[in-house]
Amino acid sequence: MPLHLFCEPGTPLDVDIDSVVFHKNDERRGALGNWRHCLRWLREHCNADYLLVCEDDVEYCRGAKSSLFQGLEALRNFGFLSLYTPKRDAPSHTVEEGWFEANFGRRACGAQSMCFSRNSAAVLLDFPRLEMENSLSGPTDTIVSECFLTHVTPCYYHRPSLANHIGRQSTIGHEWFDAHTGFEFDPEYVPTHLK
Repeated sequence: MPLHLFCEPGTPLDVDIDSVVFHKNDERRGALGNWRHCLRWLREHCNADYLLVCEDDVEYCRGAKSSLFQGLEALRNFGFLSLYTPKRDAPSHTVEEGWFEANFGRRACGAQSMCFSRNSAAVLLDFPRLEMENSLSGPTDTIVSECFLTHVTPCYYHRPSLANHIGRQSTIGHEWFDAHTGFEFDPEYVPTHLK
């Protein structure tokens, strides 16, 4: 399955990578607009059962893929599985490792790496707030979370975070805080059952 990269105007595209399909936007879509366009395009043009939308300022641990696949096998009904768990949203219960249910609604922080089923993507794409918010700077994270709160659909995060937010300079003017990094993120992490 190729990686689809959705690029804003002015993005240098001087690399040729066999497994990457570059999509150059004709006009600037903005943070929310490009994210929404990506999800819609993937749902309409790919036949994969699951769609993973990632932002460009993320690094992953070694066990991210196997942990995601384990989650997809174990959790059948979900709005999203977030590979990124920010320190700010650390689990408040006793889960030591693995997926835990949480949805922070309008307090959500980060849409760095979210996996959707085809059905949950359709629900989100029909959510009015996804279209109504400012495409250049709208809060993707809170919109996605609010959608699945409204539809009473469980969402999941992972402990430790499988991804780390490495972008320090926001394109939409947000300040950087240490709480934006991945909760207990370890680049060498692999799930216990694979050790």
